[in-house]
Amino acid sequence: MNKAETLKNILEKELDLCSALFQFSEEKKRLLSGKEHDGLDVIVRRETEAVEELAKLDREREKLFSLFPGDPPLSFNDFLSQVDDLALKDSLSQIAAELKEVMRKIKENNRFNDKIATENAEFAKYMIGLAARVSERPTYGPDPVSGNKPQRTQTRSIFDRKV
Repeated sequence: MNKAETLKNILEKELDLCSALFQFSEEKKRLLSGKEHDGLDVIVRRETEAVEELAKLDREREKLFSLFPGDPPLSFNDFLSQVDDLALKDSLSQIAAELKEVMRKIKENNRFNDKIATENAEFAKYMIGLAARVSERPTYGPDPVSGNKPQRTQTRSIFDRKV
């Protein structure tokens, strides 16, 4: 198997993994948008495994592009210009284009999911603040700076209210 065919196999595997990552990001979007977080840990675990496998393939691809160890790797276009088989060259170009498109979609979904997760975290922080509102002066002794006795303040938490 020559380098171009090896690259094709690596890119096909990367495309499969990226497609799986896209499906995971779609599932996360559905779960986060619907406030369902039950399957999120399973998806994150599967994503992590896919990313680790993708990193291994990426290292293989990088080795393939290096002519000699220690030299900077060739660019994809430079490598492609050395391929004589037109069908293989077209196939490599098509797989690379599909890979770029899937990665663009993953990036878009990740931005959306990050926004939803941030909003959920801010909402949770707000609700915890409401539920556990604490007065600023938790002690009953005099203020150590001014020496004045504290004023009695009453704060109400969500638990003090009637539902």
